[in-house]
This record gives sequence, C-alpha cells and structure tokens, in this order.
Amino acid sequence: MVREVNVDFVLESISQLIEQREIDNMHYRHSLERFLHLWEIPIRDAMKRFYAGNRFSLAGTLTAQSHRNSLLEDAEYELPDGSVHDGWHSLDKDRRTAACLLEQQRARIWALGQLFVTLAPHSNDMHFVTYAKPSHQKRDGNLHRFNASNYRRTIEGALRQVHRDFPDLTAIGTIEISARPTLKGATFEPHCHLLVHGVPEQPLRSALAQLANGASRAVMILPVRTLQQLGERLSYLFKFIPESRVLYERADGRTGHGHNLMTGEVFAEWLAWLSRCGVDELLITHGFSRRLRREFRETEMKVLVGALIESSRQMPPRG
Repeated sequence: MVREVNVDFVLESISQLIEQREIDNMHYRHSLERFLHLWEIPIRDAMKRFYAGNRFSLAGTLTAQSHRNSLLEDAEYELPDGSVHDGWHSLDKDRRTAACLLEQQRARIWALGQLFVTLAPHSNDMHFVTYAKPSHQKRDGNLHRFNASNYRRTIEGALRQVHRDFPDLTAIGTIEISARPTLKGATFEPHCHLLVHGVPEQPLRSALAQLANGASRAVMILPVRTLQQLGERLSYLFKFIPESRVLYERADGRTGHGHNLMTGEVFAEWLAWLSRCGVDELLITHGFSRRLRREFRETEMKVLVGALIESSRQMPPRG
C-alpha cells in the first residue's frame, strides 16, 4: 500500500509561498496550471536530489510536445485524438497515453514521491534487473505486433513462481522499447527494468533466464544498497527516452556501446506504439496492493507534488 501523504504539509507550504509572493490565494486553489507554475522550481530541485539528470520545465515540456507532433506530421503519422494533453490544466481530469510528455512527467513525480516512500525501507537490499529476451525483438514496421499486456503478464507470472519460495518478494518495473540501427533500417528491442526485494540474486536470475529459454545474457542484475541508488534507479525506470543503441570501435580496438535518440520513421513508430497504451499499462508489479495502479491513475497532482517534496528530504543535497 502507498503511504498516505501529509496533505496538511502540502497545503500549509502552498499557503506560505502564496503569501510570500503576494498572489491571489483563490486563483491558485482552483487552478492546477497556476499551482504548478508556483511550484515549478521546488519540483525541479526535488527531482534533481534523486538524480542530477532529472528535468522539469512546464514550458519546455509543452514545447517538446508540440515539436513531437510536428515530427510525426513530417513522417505522415498522426496520434489518435485524445492521446496527449494540450496543457497542464487537464492533468487531473483524465489519463492520456504514454506518448504524452505531461503524463510522463506526472509518472516521474509519482515514482520519486509516493513510490519512493514505499520502497525506501528496503533500499539497502534490492536488485535492479534488466530483462531483454531476443525473441521479443521486432523489425521496424512491426512494432505494433508487440503486445505490452501479454508481456507484462509473462513477467508477472515468472515473479509469482519465484514468490512460492520467497513469499516476501516485491517487484515493480516498467516496460521499455529501445531501437538498434541495422543495415536495412532498425530493430526494436522490447525489454523491462525491475526493482526487486525479498529474494537472493541467484534464484531471481535463474527464474528469468529460464523465461528466456536459458539465455543468461538476457538477464542483468545490479545491487541497490543506498537511498541514492534507489533514487537514481527509479529515475531510470521512468525516463521514457526514445533510445537508439549503437556500437562503435574504441581506441583500444574493442567494441563500445553508445546511445543516440531515435529519429524519423523509427521515432514515429515508437511514439505511435506508446499512444496505444497508458503509462499504468507499462507498469509491472508484484507484491503490492491492487490499489497501487488505481492510486497512480487517480491521485491529484497537488498530493503527488507534496509527496515528492517530502520524499526528497530523505536525499542528500546535490551540488
């Protein structure tokens, strides 16, 4: 269950800032957009406490959303009606798709606030898991054939198998799709990242490798032992970046791995796939209350921001 947020703290802090800046209290109480403008800098500062690369800009997010729409038009793609918010004012009214940059920012705030508070007691004994089964890969033009719901059920089924021997197991993660350039175009690479607690590394690795038909290279597990590592990994889980993986030859002759951003038709196809599902449909969970997804969808932004500000106080300041 997600911990209750200290709403009194949120409202008191809002009132103090409004009084300091001599802004009409009634206007801010009834306008989400104005509330977010008031709290933009505190939100940005709080997110950077978890990971220096975190960004939050109200105007910047809207500009990037508009730029994405233009790129899609150039590639002759069009998002379905209602896929994205046209402004911050509607963020509490309904959920849009995972293609919406505003929804992605909201998900990050939830993760670093309410979810972080839930996971923090286990931050000294967790695993950060990456699972990538080669057979899930899709050539460009065929990403629509990858079904996120079926994939999620498969991973959650494997976690239930592990749970039989380790009843304290909890896990939460996200489904992600990167791309890899090829001579004939690109290959999409669906995979997932998980934060897992309550099971030793080897049984977890074995269960996921078995899911990948014994391909041990499909599973990578790193330790999470501090609050700072937890904050960084949560930021990574909810990054939503159209990442294109590239290989290159290093000065010593060995193969290096780098990352660029998807462009053109590849980016448009990735974004079109995201527009067919909500952010909550990309969540993989095990061992949490069934209310977790509902609370993620329905909790108001003011409460999420309050949870973020509170949780960030557990993190050491960054220079």
